[in-house]
Amino acid sequence: DGARPGGSMPAWLEDANLAGQIAVVTGSTSGLGEITARELARRGAHVVLGCRDLAKGEALAAEINGGGGGGGSASVLSLDLQQPASVLAFSREFDAAHAALDILVNNGGVSTVTRNGLPHVPQPAGIEATFLVNHLAHFGLTLALLPALARRGSQAPAARIVHVSSRAHRRVPLAKLSEYGWLQPDSAAEWLASPANLKSAGSLMERYAVSKLVQLAFAIELDRRLRAGSIAGLGRNGRAALSNAVHPGLVRTGILRETYHTFGTVGGFLLSLLVAVRALFVGLHVREGVLPQLWCAAAAEVDARDVGGAYAVPAPLAEGGVALRAPEHALAADPEFGRRVWALSEELWRRASAG
Repeated sequence: DGARPGGSMPAWLEDANLAGQIAVVTGSTSGLGEITARELARRGAHVVLGCRDLAKGEALAAEINGGGGGGGSASVLSLDLQQPASVLAFSREFDAAHAALDILVNNGGVSTVTRNGLPHVPQPAGIEATFLVNHLAHFGLTLALLPALARRGSQAPAARIVHVSSRAHRRVPLAKLSEYGWLQPDSAAEWLASPANLKSAGSLMERYAVSKLVQLAFAIELDRRLRAGSIAGLGRNGRAALSNAVHPGLVRTGILRETYHTFGTVGGFLLSLLVAVRALFVGLHVREGVLPQLWCAAAAEVDARDVGGAYAVPAPLAEGGVALRAPEHALAADPEFGRRVWALSEELWRRASAG
């Protein structure tokens, strides 16, 4: 059975042997990321905690290294997903410390980030924070770490790349993509740099949904390119990595904290109460919601079945607690959309990281 609150983890996770493997987990000091880091370490991996709050990261690493991580270990590297320079510095520091990378879990994310009632556009990136954190920074991080994933050697099984997306991706109306100019770098960059345009062009959840749709399309397009061997410079014969996306379900984590603040004290309290009531009836415990990303990162059958370009979701009543589903938006797995998302992301990342 799938994991239950306070119960044991499923057999595929209990049986996973990650001894000698190196994993990177972003957003690793709370919620899904913290449990992911603990469980990978418990199975023998050394987990690099990519986090902005170094004090929390060091405390978690100390706990894991003190025996709370089973046979694994942990270390901390600074990573601020709102700052492209921090992303690039993280990849350089990782390369200096580790010969290769086995597992990358792009877990960090935000719902919405506002300042003075307007969407936050961190500088010098000049990219709206929800899109920057949920997709673009992870796009840049993944490409920067691909050589480390490929250095595992041609005889090693494919590495794992896991993107924590959301079912919210289905909420993007097709017409909105044209309105937002998402597929044209110049218009997308202008849109993402203007708080006033961002506020008038769509609701809070619409912006979040767009970031998750683009993230999901990237995860699937990345797997296509890895499968085809069409990413230059990896220097490996055969498939370097398996790229998969997941939806964790409705779980109680801290991702909505900024959204609550957007609505003020009273409005934020009422929204948090509404979310809590909904979660009580249709939500999942965080130990159930984390299973899809752990399965994609650690389950032996992912290699055995060559699972790539998939979308995994919680299935509490199913054996193993995880199921594969088709994305719920017509464009998410569309190859042409994936290619255009890739080209757009490359250009936006070039501009953001040059700032």
